Amino acid sequence: MGVQKMFGFQCSVKRYHTFFVSDSFLPDTVSEKEKETRIMIITLKDGSKKEYAEAKSVIDIAADISEGLARVACAGEVDGEVVDLRHVVDKDCELSILTFEDEGGKGAFRHTTSHIMAQAIKRLYPDVKLAIGPSIADGFYYDIDSENPITTEDLAKIEVEMKKVVKEALPITRFTKSREEAIAFFKEKNEPYKVARIYGTSFTKKADLEEYITRMEEAKKRDHRKLGKELGLFMMSDEGPGFPFFLPKGMVLKNTILDYWREIHQKAGYVEISTPIMLARHLWETSGHWDHYKENMYTTVIDDQDFAIKPMNCPGGILVYQSEPRSYRDLPLRMGELGLVHRHEKSGPLHGLMRVR
Repeated sequence: MGVQKMFGFQCSVKRYHTFFVSDSFLPDTVSEKEKETRIMIITLKDGSKKEYAEAKSVIDIAADISEGLARVACAGEVDGEVVDLRHVVDKDCELSILTFEDEGGKGAFRHTTSHIMAQAIKRLYPDVKLAIGPSIADGFYYDIDSENPITTEDLAKIEVEMKKVVKEALPITRFTKSREEAIAFFKEKNEPYKVARIYGTSFTKKADLEEYITRMEEAKKRDHRKLGKELGLFMMSDEGPGFPFFLPKGMVLKNTILDYWREIHQKAGYVEISTPIMLARHLWETSGHWDHYKENMYTTVIDDQDFAIKPMNCPGGILVYQSEPRSYRDLPLRMGELGLVHRHEKSGPLHGLMRVR
């Protein structure tokens, strides 16, 4: 059974770097004299240029610009690509030093925070297994597997441990593995992919975190799940997790939306079709769903033949298209369907009407 938990975390994530003094960016054919005069030109965001005679890491360049910038730097952007602060620049390029005020810097800061959280979790609960922990729009998450569900009380303990990890100023080491090496690595650690997910967020200033928490508290008052229940629009039930029940008032609202959908599609020249909710296995094999998406599909057997409830409308629409000969003169064909699709979402990400099955 997956879980979703959310908490906030304010910290000053310390960044660690190695100083690089190298002529590795010079070709082997360059003479020693040429090496002495060869210059690497870095064009900064404001158009100004910095010149260096050796390769430098992003954090070293930031420090050369100003110590203040280096203290708040979270990542770099080299020729449009976001890179780690320890990334070594060894050729002419355009460079931006990203801080928490930049989306790329904010993402890097929160990605680091997610790994701090993972380390804190492993210290507190050594048997927990880890998967991935990326940054997302308003924070980060980490997928874990735990025999004992993570509770709200656990989140408070994790936050305290995270602050301890930050104070230890541990060095960060980055390494890259191929897909095959990564699979072998996690198998060795007995940590395959999991379903439980812990969400969090982080800021550089406590005031920003408090403002965010206030916004979230206000948002809870307008949560569609809360309003749906209070206004008698829809309900959820343990007998159908991820499957919403629309109540009479909710159906009035839903049908109003569907009427509008039909109105604008008719104006655009669309005709409406309806395809079966369940179709044979060979269709899903043709579409690729059976081989690549079967674990997210609901399947059954009828008269010794495999069937699947459709996770999307397109294959059924293709059958409608193939039902009669077509000419290029018939194009464009505009067909729309208000289809009912089902996908097996993990229990953790389920969220009212926003994430259903």
